[in-house]
Amino acid sequence: MRLPTRGAALLMVTGLLLGEVGCGGGGCGGGGGGGGAIQVTFTPASLAAAALTGSSASIPLTATINPEPTTVAYPVIEEDAPILTPGPIVVSRVSPGVYQATLGSDPALSVGDHRGTLRLRICKDSQCASEYALIGATVPIAVTIEPHLLATVTVGSSTATVLAPYGLGSDLPYSSGQGVSIVTNVPATFARGSSMGGADIEPTTVTSTSWAGTLSGTSTEWVGIMISSARIPMNAVQVLFDIQ
Repeated sequence: MRLPTRGAALLMVTGLLLGEVGCGGGGCGGGGGGGGAIQVTFTPASLAAAALTGSSASIPLTATINPEPTTVAYPVIEEDAPILTPGPIVVSRVSPGVYQATLGSDPALSVGDHRGTLRLRICKDSQCASEYALIGATVPIAVTIEPHLLATVTVGSSTATVLAPYGLGSDLPYSSGQGVSIVTNVPATFARGSSMGGADIEPTTVTSTSWAGTLSGTSTEWVGIMISSARIPMNAVQVLFDIQ
């Protein structure tokens, strides 16, 4: 059997192997068993995903193959850059000529953008000594790996750092008239979070990686600012302020 390598992964097909398809009363046509090329259509036409450092992104992919090979075949997927988790990939045949798989990005990928191209090969034997001619058998892939959101929060002359998803062990004290500024290590969105009473946030300047403004409210009230990654909303943390 062809062993999966860093650049090629065997597709373990569940349900029916390629080529093990039912034929109508007229029998199976030559199809992929003949000399013509097999058309491959990927959905989506390009793959994009994002994950936190140390995690794997799930990337669904559907391939439509027309015509299907008329004998048992051995599908293999190759990558020109190390993006996917090494090892076999499980593929399900959901209908004639339609196959689905969920790919996983390698948890060892470094922070940053990783781009490459996946190529499907359909081999005629387990050693891939020969293979079917394919058209449209490549699909681009892009995976962004992001660090945990880190926010530097300044209230007046005091500064604290907040790491998602852990947050702070206690609320930050806030006195009327103090300025608040927040700077993040990744593009983020800023929104009013939890609150008690009529406390609210009053932004004055907001960019993709910073928030500045003041807070409003009376003593004993509190309000939070929810900070969420623009790429991965679950990469988020809330900072709470005690109005004093």
